[in-house]
Formats: sequence, C-alpha cells, structure tokens
Amino acid sequence: MGEKESNILIRIGRGIRRHRTISIVVAAVLVLGGLATWRVQAAQSQKGGYLTMPVTYGDIATTVSANATVEPTQETVLSFKNSGYVQDVNVTQGQFVKAGTVLAVEQASDYQAQLDQAEASLQTAQANLAKVPDEINQAKASLDQAQANLDLAKTTLDQDEALAAAGAISKSALNSAQNAYQNAESAYESAQASLNMAQNTDGPTAQAAVKSAQAQVTQAQNNLAGCQIVSTMDGYVVNINGSAGQWTQGGAPPASSSTTSSQFTITVSSSQLELLAEINEADIAKVGMGDQVTFTVDAFPSQTFTGRITSLAAEAAAVQGVQYYQSYMSIDDQTGLKAGMPAAVNIVAAQKSHVLVVPRSALDFAATLARGRGGNHVAVLTNGKPQLVTVQTGIMNNSLVEITSGLSAGQRVVLSARSATAGSGRSQGQQGQGQGPSSTQRAYRMIGG
Repeated sequence: MGEKESNILIRIGRGIRRHRTISIVVAAVLVLGGLATWRVQAAQSQKGGYLTMPVTYGDIATTVSANATVEPTQETVLSFKNSGYVQDVNVTQGQFVKAGTVLAVEQASDYQAQLDQAEASLQTAQANLAKVPDEINQAKASLDQAQANLDLAKTTLDQDEALAAAGAISKSALNSAQNAYQNAESAYESAQASLNMAQNTDGPTAQAAVKSAQAQVTQAQNNLAGCQIVSTMDGYVVNINGSAGQWTQGGAPPASSSTTSSQFTITVSSSQLELLAEINEADIAKVGMGDQVTFTVDAFPSQTFTGRITSLAAEAAAVQGVQYYQSYMSIDDQTGLKAGMPAAVNIVAAQKSHVLVVPRSALDFAATLARGRGGNHVAVLTNGKPQLVTVQTGIMNNSLVEITSGLSAGQRVVLSARSATAGSGRSQGQQGQGQGPSSTQRAYRMIGG
C-alpha cells in the first residue's frame, strides 16, 4: 500500500472508536474516500495477521501537566498613614483606576493647620537668614570705624607721650590719652568679635533654622498627604474594607490578608494577569525558564491560551504530602480571563518537527518478543514474520516515539498480532493488551497523519 493511501486511511481512522468492527470501517472508507476495498485488512492477512503501520515523518512533543490559577501580576493593600475619620470614598469595587488616582480622603483640618504653622515658621527663618548679609556688612563697617578710632587714639597717645617726656603736657593729659587708646582698642576687639559672630555663628545658625523649618514643612506636607489613599498602579479596585464616616487606624495594613474593622483599606490589583502553577516534583527536571505553555479555563473550555514560564521556585512546598514547585507563567492574550480562574496547564517540555515517529505500541509489541534484551526494539515484517530491529529513540509521549536511528520512512512496523477471529473486527492486541487500530489512529492523529 502506498504512502498516500496509508495517509488517507489514517485520516479516516481519526473518527473511529476503539471497538468498531472492520465492516464499519469499510463503510466509512467507501463513503469518504470511494475506495473499492479495505486494503489494510488485505495487507494484514497477506502479512501473516499482524496489524502494521508505516514509519512516517511527523511532529512530536512531550508535555508536563499542572494545575494553576490566574492571578494579577501585582496586588497591593492601601491604607491611610494617619488615624482619623474617613471623609470621602471616591471609587467603587471593580472600578478601573490609573496610577495616582485619589481613592479616598480623610478629614485633614488638623494636618492642614500644622502645615500652615510650619510654612509660617519657614518664612520667619528665611527672613532671618536674609538679614545675615546686612548684619555682616554692618559689623564690617563697625570694625572699620573701630580700626580708624584705634589708629587715631594710637597716634594721639604717641604724640602725648613725646610731649610728656619734654614736660610740655601734664601727667593727667597723658593719662587721658592712654585711656582713650585703651577704650579704642576695646571697641576694636568688640567690633571684631561682632563680625566673627555674624560670619561664623549667625549665618550658620540662620541656615540651620531654615533647614529645620523646611524639614517641618516637608513632614507636615507628608502628614497631610497621608490623609489620602492614592493608587500606586493601573488596576482594578478589588476590595474596599470600610466606608465614609468611620474612624480608621493609621499606618501600614496588616500583613495577613484578613481585614479588621478598625482600619480602612482599599485593595488594588494590577490589570496585567499571569498564571501561578504548581509543578509536581517528579516533573520539575523536565521544565525550564522560557518553556512554552498552553492552558484552558472552565469559562472558555474550547479556547486554548498560551504563555511561557517566567520563574521557577528554588524550593518545593508540600501540598497534602506531595512536593510541588511554584511557577509563574506569562499570558500572551488575557482577553476574557479574570483573576481567580483555575486553569489546566500543559508545559511543552520538548518538541521536534518533521522527525521519524512510530506509535508507542510498536515498542510495546516488540518488547514482548525481545524477552529481556537490552535496548529499544521494533518489529519489522520480513517474509510475513516480525523481525526485531534495534532502534535509538528520542523524545516520546503517551502515543508516539521519535526514532533517531534504526528505521527509515516507509518501513512497516508491527503494532499487534491479530487473532484467528480477525474477521470479527477485533485484534488479539485489542482484547488482551488494549492495542488496536483505534489507539494507532489516535497516535497518528496527533502528528497530523
């Protein structure tokens, strides 16, 4: 039988149930394909009563299944920083908000008064600082005048001392000149001290006062801002715990998800969604970062969503005695999805395209003939008898096995032996091992045969 005819028969077989008889298959073939005879049945009888399939090229993938939940990428519980009465609630549950939106307001008259006082103190401190340059200039001018007075007093004293030595002035006149010099010297030292204070003390003190007043203004502004709850991101309001008019405790909300009657809180969830999956410890070595995932949700059972693994937990967590690893997964198109939806996930652990594949039942049948021989085998019909061929395999799933060496396309591998009552439409493999045309057809349906 040619490859084209085999492919036709395989496609026909996709809709055939496991226990339908050969006569029903023949009827389906005649209706759909117009074939004159059931060539597979003839081929089987000519080949000694074995059910066979040709080795063909196809696509194969191995997957890991996991349970997951659709979750927001970020969720935050917001509260007032200060204790007080809730004045207004500006949003409703389920409402979409942008980052920076004021969600609720607290009564703030006391905090506004504190801000007003702090701003007034800042203005006074700034005014005092602005006076410092003038004070320094005045101190410099006083020092210059004191220096001039000291110089004059020194000159006068020198003259009077010369005159007194010559007996030209009295002792009292000389004493008066000496006292005048000492007073001028004291005045100069005082002026110098005043300048030093203006430069080294008054200036820094005024600057420090301004800095302190500015800090008080900033604190008062923060306290006043704490009378508002502001959204930190774009997202949806998923919970409002409390109402306008109630007294609320200020500060960070409790770490647990439970709410308290004494604290008003608003919970906002990001509009972006992701999957949180639990991967069984037995499967964790098969998956990795970036692996493609597909998943379905009950709300859209006929729709398949896609994404990729974005993170894998480093440590396992026990769930009812079973070790699981948490994994976050991106969602390519989240249209219609909502947080909290359960999801059934398939992780594509490995996949290959256009490789040689055979049904897994071909290896299972050959194993019954190999009788403990090492390696993997398939049975190829030679002169109507199955002959074992050693093969190398690649990836596999529940239905298909990749063949990397030992076979070529078109060779026919044995899937099962047919009983003497083959005419009844049931094979020996179907009765004893559950292997028959239906499982084979399902295998080839998966590779698009």
